[in-house]
Amino acid sequence: LSDTSRQIYAKLTRISTQTSVVIDCPNFKIGRNQSNSFAIIDNTAVSGAHAEIITKDGRYYITDLHSTNKTYVDGVQVKSGSFVEIFDGSRIKLANEDLLFNIVEEN
Repeated sequence: LSDTSRQIYAKLTRISTQTSVVIDCPNFKIGRNQSNSFAIIDNTAVSGAHAEIITKDGRYYITDLHSTNKTYVDGVQVKSGSFVEIFDGSRIKLANEDLLFNIVEEN
């Protein structure tokens, strides 16, 4: 018998350090504060609570949390309070910090 169950999850990689983190909750906050799901504590251009990735019905969205230096997806600014869907390979920029969003599928 073969096991056809696949595990699908999303991850975020910080390009400058190649640090990856699995997006493991429906409200995944990113920012400089250590209380965030993904803390980028060594970059003062990133706001304390900069952006949030929301998982809903197997899809992923990002919103800007009124950050000082803005959030971008594939070069397009994300307005505070709006939700932009992100996909495998989406490039996210928080201020001057580049992140890569991936959806990983494992057998």
